[in-house]
Amino acid sequence: MLIKERMRESADAIRSQVLPKLQNQFTSHQFIQRYTQLFQADYVDALFERRQRNTEGIFQQVHRDIITLLVTEGSTFGVRRIGVQKGESQNIFGDGGKIQLWEKITVPVSEKPTSPSIDLSKLAEHGAYMPVG
Repeated sequence: MLIKERMRESADAIRSQVLPKLQNQFTSHQFIQRYTQLFQADYVDALFERRQRNTEGIFQQVHRDIITLLVTEGSTFGVRRIGVQKGESQNIFGDGGKIQLWEKITVPVSEKPTSPSIDLSKLAEHGAYMPVG
């Protein structure tokens, strides 16, 4: 799925550009609206890719791909699913129904791996290290 690959590649940009435009809690429809507004080329490419494979429900399929990625890899994008909301949110066609609710989360910055300490005297004993000087 093209949209999933593009979103993974843009995870940092999504966290820094899409999430700030959303409330702390938001719906899938709100996320899709902001994401597609800021990443229009990726969205159009995904729609075109889907169109080449079939003609039914192209928008819904791409939107489902976006939300499926958030469900499975939400922490990568700084979000977590918190429930379902009924009827208050409308998709791009004005249809309502059950919709996923999300909240922003803080993504911990991973610590840089540390290099193991090397005892140079042990290396010198085996001729693998020659002190200078």
